[in-house]
Amino acid sequence: MRKLLFCVFLAAFFVFLQVFREKVFLEETVIVLLYLIITFFSKNFKPRVDQIFAPQNIAFFVFFVRLYLLPCLGLFYGYKIDSSTKNTTINLIFDSYLITIVMYLAFVIGWEIRESKKGISKINFKPLSKSKIKFIFICFSCFGIITLYNIFSDFQNYILTVIYTKSADEVVTTGASFTELIIVLSVFFLPFVVFGFLSLLDLEKKSKIKQYFILSISFCFVLLFSLNSNRQSMVYPILALVVGFSKYIKFRVLPVVLVGLISLYFLFVFSNIRHSKDRDFDNSQKNSKEIVHDVEIYAGGSQMIAPVFKLEEKKFTIFNSFIYSFPIVGKFFRDESGVVLYNYLFYGYYGIMDQIFLTQAECYVNGGYLLIVFFFIVVGYYYSAFNKLFFDTINSQFLLRVSVFYLVLLYNSTILLSFQVMGQFLFYNALPALIIFKLYERKHISIS
Repeated sequence: MRKLLFCVFLAAFFVFLQVFREKVFLEETVIVLLYLIITFFSKNFKPRVDQIFAPQNIAFFVFFVRLYLLPCLGLFYGYKIDSSTKNTTINLIFDSYLITIVMYLAFVIGWEIRESKKGISKINFKPLSKSKIKFIFICFSCFGIITLYNIFSDFQNYILTVIYTKSADEVVTTGASFTELIIVLSVFFLPFVVFGFLSLLDLEKKSKIKQYFILSISFCFVLLFSLNSNRQSMVYPILALVVGFSKYIKFRVLPVVLVGLISLYFLFVFSNIRHSKDRDFDNSQKNSKEIVHDVEIYAGGSQMIAPVFKLEEKKFTIFNSFIYSFPIVGKFFRDESGVVLYNYLFYGYYGIMDQIFLTQAECYVNGGYLLIVFFFIVVGYYYSAFNKLFFDTINSQFLLRVSVFYLVLLYNSTILLSFQVMGQFLFYNALPALIIFKLYERKHISIS
């Protein structure tokens, strides 16, 4: 009943927006209705209010933004694209929305398939001893010293210069040295140094005031250690930290949403400052229309899929895109990757690697709707598995909780980002969390 009311309210609100605009938007209405119908008939894929950081909430939010919020914004602001594909006619936008709708349907099917399985076992993890956690802390700290020495050798200019240092994708595409590669890798270990230290503290025995104080200090250190030119690499460790503390501190939905929206705005400002020559904060601010168009771009709006319709034949780029970010090996596959192809379609010429090739769009280019259905059924199936793993570890040791959630955020790239980013995350970002996860002994317990 609650889901029905939710869907009816969203449908009525979308109709109200069209009445307010005094214009009927038939294509967007069809997309929104399809989204709401799929959502209504999905039995298990729905948001959870008892745990706001649940993986299913993250996935639900991604699709809600793409298939409901963006059509709402489209009613008022349209669809802007700074591309050689200037044609953003409603037919092209509708075809692009259809790709995302098929993606959503396949994802829900995969999710429901796994959720319908009976007798899925629960995983119990044996806690690590404090001596092992200390060993992890020392090893990660030593590896991180390489970066600490590199960036703190000139601390006064750290804040201004660290965001211009080479990121993982720049290192592998510019023929950077082995030292620069190690520096980039070590950046992803530094936040886990903080997580390891927190795991050595008896946070459960601390008062609420001390817990909030420790969270505040840890937040500052994680942010300081995560500063770099890649925004995901900054945000994910912070979110993992918050989830680690969610066992001790009750985070309410409204404050979290408000903080998230404010943070998104500053991320957009950060992007402008990083790309501006004068680093002028005043010039980095945006009006509402510019912010909406930024949201459309970064959320994977339909106009970002539109360039693929310029292709008249199927391409085979997915493996090349996935291996794109791997050192040494990747350079042999980059010229034939989806990253290169999509940016050529987007800008009309070679040489710029600025835009990501969304996973659903690259699936369409490689195998049409059939590949979209197959791939996202698999993605939905294993997203459900990650969701269960998250709840199996929600009350476990701090280090395990943050590692699992961090891996969930990286896995979210399957529906939010691109195959190239997926490969980059696996080789670079995921390494510390995978190492920690591997160290935990697990035991499967059958449940009915």
